[in-house]
Amino acid sequence: MNLPWIKVFKDLPEHPKSDALAMALGDERAWSYIVQLWFWVAKARADGDLSGVPDEMIASKAGWRGQPQVFVEAAAAAGFIDGQKMCRSVHNWAFYQEKHA
Repeated sequence: MNLPWIKVFKDLPEHPKSDALAMALGDERAWSYIVQLWFWVAKARADGDLSGVPDEMIASKAGWRGQPQVFVEAAAAAGFIDGQKMCRSVHNWAFYQEKHA
């Protein structure tokens, strides 16, 4: 399934999770990597399941140009990604995208 749109709240740039990600990555617009990742998830992983997806793929689809593991660990620490490599997902994806998922 390919989702035609995703829900993104207007306060995402100022959200505490975004602040944590920005600090970890040293990029005040780090939240935009998350939105770009969500766009890919909506097309390729509409259920939000990232299980088994390599760090390199996640970072690449987010547009991150640094070390993939750094991005994935920072996104997980900030609360945007749940779980571990073989069983991980976008945090609360089904809850926020349920209207059309």
